Amino acid sequence: MEIYLATKNKGKYETLKKDFDMLPFDLLLFETEIKEPRESDVSLIAANKAIEAFNILNEPVIAIDGGIYLSAYDNFPGSFTKYILEQINLDGILKLLEGKERKAYFKDAIAYMDRYYSKPIVCEYILQGEISSFVSKEEKYNMWSELAKVFVPDYENKPLSEIPYNEMMNLKENNPRSKFMIDAISKKFDKRVIEYDQYYKYGE
Repeated sequence: MEIYLATKNKGKYETLKKDFDMLPFDLLLFETEIKEPRESDVSLIAANKAIEAFNILNEPVIAIDGGIYLSAYDNFPGSFTKYILEQINLDGILKLLEGKERKAYFKDAIAYMDRYYSKPIVCEYILQGEISSFVSKEEKYNMWSELAKVFVPDYENKPLSEIPYNEMMNLKENNPRSKFMIDAISKKFDKRVIEYDQYYKYGE
């Protein structure tokens, strides 16, 4: 079985390809620029991207979206993380947090769609932590966001970018992505999904 990841971010592809290496499908890259809706819900953004990609390919697809949520700014920027980083970069993020609470969390959403389902199924994952006071120069793990250089997960003393892949897998033990993908391709959800919503949230 082949599943396409709709993204132009090769870091996302390489990371997910490793994460899904033992699962019974081949992850292929569908390099495309899909216009993201201006929404505050990362799950809705991922779902919309999956729908657009599926309409083009008519093959099983996944799309992913995520963001960083800063406690000091009422969990902003969230889904607007990419735009904010383009405007002020990592140094700007650190400057915003000078003298403020540094607690934060990453949230990402992965959406799956194929011919069986009428709407995307979406799985969310949250990683709690805080923002470091400096930008790390090391990169031992291929992350798709620059924020890996400043985000320190709970129970760690270094940013994500400095954590080797084998240690990263320990962090991912509670990440439901792999089980989600197995359940999705095994058709464990009602194929009608939920008629009154724009996507079905895994685990609810």
